[in-house]
Amino acid sequence: MVLQRVTLSARLPWLEVEAAQGLYLNRDGESMESQQLCFSVLPAALRVHLPEHSPLLQQ
Repeated sequence: MVLQRVTLSARLPWLEVEAAQGLYLNRDGESMESQQLCFSVLPAALRVHLPEHSPLLQQ
């Protein structure tokens, strides 16, 4: 199976996920299960090290 066929790429400020069965998530070392999850993004909240010519550095 080619990964691009089963994934979606998007830039979003938040994402809500709903599942018929519970989803398992490990959040900062703590396991949790939920049928509804909401992820939000804070600009510049994470510091990351990228290679000099990474496409993520292009604006």
